[in-house]
Amino acid sequence: MLMDALGLSAGAFVLLTFATRDPAMLRRLAIVSNLLFIAYGAIAGMLPILLLHACLLPLNLWHLDKLLGCACCSTSIARHRQELSAREFAWSLQGYRVRSPL
Repeated sequence: MLMDALGLSAGAFVLLTFATRDPAMLRRLAIVSNLLFIAYGAIAGMLPILLLHACLLPLNLWHLDKLLGCACCSTSIARHRQELSAREFAWSLQGYRVRSPL
């Protein structure tokens, strides 16, 4: 019963990741899904599922950290892109072209 609930919940979270447009929310839902699938794989004794989601979990955490920025400098990629766009605009007024590193 618990095993079925974990598996169905994990699957539901995977479906929710496909329904969201916000990248940060997508990563949060994927992390919950990974945790549920890890628990499901451990209880059901399904090593491939356990290993797959154990590998996907750090990737999703890493991508979420990139999206939200690190706590030490509190800069996010979106903010960096905004600053870069402002710099590109200022340089374009001077006749220069700036390449975006992102």
